[in-house]
Formats: sequence, structure tokens, C-alpha cells
Amino acid sequence: MTLQDKLNIIQNQFHLEIEEIEPTVYKVINTDQEVNIDKLQWALEECILITSTKRGRERLKNGVSTIISNVYYIIIAHDIDVALKYEKKSLKNHTDTTLIEYKYSENNIETIDTLYKVEVE
Repeated sequence: MTLQDKLNIIQNQFHLEIEEIEPTVYKVINTDQEVNIDKLQWALEECILITSTKRGRERLKNGVSTIISNVYYIIIAHDIDVALKYEKKSLKNHTDTTLIEYKYSENNIETIDTLYKVEVE
């Protein structure tokens, strides 16, 4: 997926207004808009989001619950040093800031495991 594809997803699918701060780092202008974080991460395939710690939940049709939150910064590349720098900047304006990393992997697919209790005699 190209950078332009990711920018189109952010703007057209999630309706976030963004401003490029440096290559791969985007500041969200409309920070009052709540976004489904799980869907955004999945759509971008690889990103670090700097979001609000105040979160809501959205229950999907399949019963899975996903996170809804405000987004302050989107870092398209998986660069933790850059993310930490912008997390500090975000804390100056938003005291409820947290950092969420995501990189797509087939292992991220949700599964159901069965747990068994071992009886001790």
C-alpha cells in the first residue's frame, strides 16, 4: 500500500483532517472527532497512533468490542523514537495522551481459545 493510499484512507474513510508535520508524521486537526482505532490501525496496516486515553467501545455485529477514541497524531511508519517525540508534544495540549503501536501480522487475527481448569486432588 502506498503512502497516498494511506492518506486517502485517513481522509476519506475516517474523515480526519490532517496536516503533514514531517514525512510519515501527520497531526490531526479535528481532534474532537472520535474514531474506531482498531479499524483505523487495520486499514493502515502499520502505524503508531497518539490518541486520547479516554476511550469508548463499539460493539460490532460479530459481538467483538472495538476501541473508539480521539486521535492526535498518526505516524505512518513504525518509528518508535519519532512517536515518543510527538507523544511528548501532544502531552502539552492534551493531558490524556497515549501511544498505540500496530503492525499487521497474520498472527493478529482474532481467535477463540478454550481454557481448561486443571483439577487438583
